Amino acid sequence: MACPLSDGIAEDHDQENDQLAEGMLYGEYLRLDKILTAQRLLSAEYNKEVHDEHLFIITHQAYELWFKQIIYELDSVRALFNSEPSNFGALNGTSNCHTSIQKNRISEVLDESRTLEILKRLNRIVLILKRKRTHH
Repeated sequence: MACPLSDGIAEDHDQENDQLAEGMLYGEYLRLDKILTAQRLLSAEYNKEVHDEHLFIITHQAYELWFKQIIYELDSVRALFNSEPSNFGALNGTSNCHTSIQKNRISEVLDESRTLEILKRLNRIVLILKRKRTHH
């Protein structure tokens, strides 16, 4: 997946030298310093180290991030449902039959566009859930 803020920077790249918006590096943008140091091995702290604890933490942190993405997508779909189509009542200040037909067509296109965006976002959720199910 390419970074939405950068032209052509994909996930399989040299992270050290990639500049994003405003001279920010890839690792800075993703805040990798925080993510990669967010694993606290309690077993090691209590001198009873369990090797698989690290895998357990990483796996469950990844699940939590996917859940966060699902909530983000659902919130955006809810916002789309709650948003009102743009008001095209004052296209050019006239109210003839042609203008009325034009307004209806624009409204239909916007409704179709909004519906497609909702379906796209719901599809993302389905894909996330399918991925979780196959890797579980």
